[in-house]
Amino acid sequence: MDKSIVKQYRAHLELAGGSVTPMAIICDLTCESLEVVKERVNTLLNGKAKFEGAQSTVGSPGLTLIFHPNFNRGETVLGWISPYEVPEHMTAEATIERLKEAAA
Repeated sequence: MDKSIVKQYRAHLELAGGSVTPMAIICDLTCESLEVVKERVNTLLNGKAKFEGAQSTVGSPGLTLIFHPNFNRGETVLGWISPYEVPEHMTAEATIERLKEAAA
């Protein structure tokens, strides 16, 4: 089995419910490309998402915070994007391929 390690990016968004939409929305996205993850987050938030690097903390290098001007004037963190390393055979893409093969 291939034991290559690859970098992935995980975005986690939490949008609290309100009077219009009473339920909270929690969304996780995973991809090999930071730019693709940002693009998808921006699409989910109907554009204008703002990404800011977080202050370096122990165990969280490369953390990016997600904001949007429609949520508390862009001052509330809606989520984050974090890099992580994973064995290539355990990436989201590899898992999806195995599921497709099993379903065929």
